Amino acid sequence: MGGGSFETDIFVMNADGSDVTQLATAPGIDANPDWSPDGTKIAFNSDRRGERHIHVMNPDGTGVTLLTFGNHSDIAPKWSPEGSRIAFYSSRTGTERLYVMNPVGTEQVPLTPSSYSASNPAWRPCSGAPTRFPARSAARRRAPAGR
Repeated sequence: MGGGSFETDIFVMNADGSDVTQLATAPGIDANPDWSPDGTKIAFNSDRRGERHIHVMNPDGTGVTLLTFGNHSDIAPKWSPEGSRIAFYSSRTGTERLYVMNPVGTEQVPLTPSSYSASNPAWRPCSGAPTRFPARSAARRRAPAGR
């Protein structure tokens, strides 16, 4: 296998595999789709503008809106169970950290300290309990021996 680029796109289909429809058609990588709880939006990451960033679109592929931007990658968006926040991980500080934002891309707040590398957020289902992220998604950086 040689060098070169590849593309990934986002599709929807019925549970039996019928009625396959391609939603994302931009060149590059469109990946990690996640449906909003009410089914009105799909969050995903894409490199259609260079770096990988979080976008949302309507269920028919229209209305693509960029939520994050910069010279870093933002990946793996996950809607909160009630739909008020989107969790994702970002390399914006040089370390992959978990962040949350509201569904229009504002109020981007880091959840993990810079001393941890974290990825692939997952929400706890609504149960009245506080939101928590799985411990397995974070790894702490250790100081070199002798410090």
